[in-house]
Amino acid sequence: MLKKVLMAGVLCAMGFVALLPVANAQLPYVYSAAGVLGLNNTGVEAQGSTDTNYTFSNSLGFSGFTNFTNPYVTELVNGSGNTIFPGNAWLPDNNTSKWISPQANYSPAGYDPSGFYLFQTTFNNPNFSNSYNITGNWATDNLGVGIYLNGQLVSGTSMLPASYNNQSLAPTNDSLPSSSDIQSWFDSLTSSQQLNYFQTPTSFSIPSTTGFIKGGNTLDFLVYNAIGSSYNPAGLNVNFAVTSNSALPVPEPIFFQLGTLLLCAGGLALFRRAHAGKGVPA
Repeated sequence: MLKKVLMAGVLCAMGFVALLPVANAQLPYVYSAAGVLGLNNTGVEAQGSTDTNYTFSNSLGFSGFTNFTNPYVTELVNGSGNTIFPGNAWLPDNNTSKWISPQANYSPAGYDPSGFYLFQTTFNNPNFSNSYNITGNWATDNLGVGIYLNGQLVSGTSMLPASYNNQSLAPTNDSLPSSSDIQSWFDSLTSSQQLNYFQTPTSFSIPSTTGFIKGGNTLDFLVYNAIGSSYNPAGLNVNFAVTSNSALPVPEPIFFQLGTLLLCAGGLALFRRAHAGKGVPA
């Protein structure tokens, strides 16, 4: 009888022990950037309208920035549904994000001056806990110089090489490479390499340790528009995601709960049978 009683206790205990790691398990969770921090992808408004979530800025204090106020959601498709310039060159718009640029329409010919364009958006972190990583991808015309969080360059976000022809092309918090050096390097690329920047999105990551602050935060996307012909738009397309470092606990699945109950029930049955065999009332 003692062996059966012990077996009953072991079976029930095994059920509870098996559930401990499940009850305490945690998984990282990907949030909607707009829902958590108020971060909006580019171009959430209609084509041709002003993107109210972004502005052109010179908050970094560098010289040589173009003087525009608000970017527009670029028209890549006309009223007849036909693709128009620069839609035949840029990464296509989708339901998640669209291109924004200094002008609403570049067809039949549109031109933006060569130089630096700083697209700025803001978001709120009211319950600051350094628990969010911002990830995403961006496509740029012509190329992305870097991403800045609250005025600080986020490491690893520049699309530029470290140097070219013994000239540094690495942006910092306090300085930018000269536009002439960037242009020299850009001109050395093949046509397909140049097109890649606005036809293929580049991923980026802004870790929680980068420099978030409680309350209002600014996020700047610095774009360089190369010297071009009469068809020379500047543009930006950004798609965000936010990952929480505060992993969410995984609820105990119902089949684990039922399994534990069955083990305990089995143990209780053994216990009752052991007592019944000895004539002891259950």
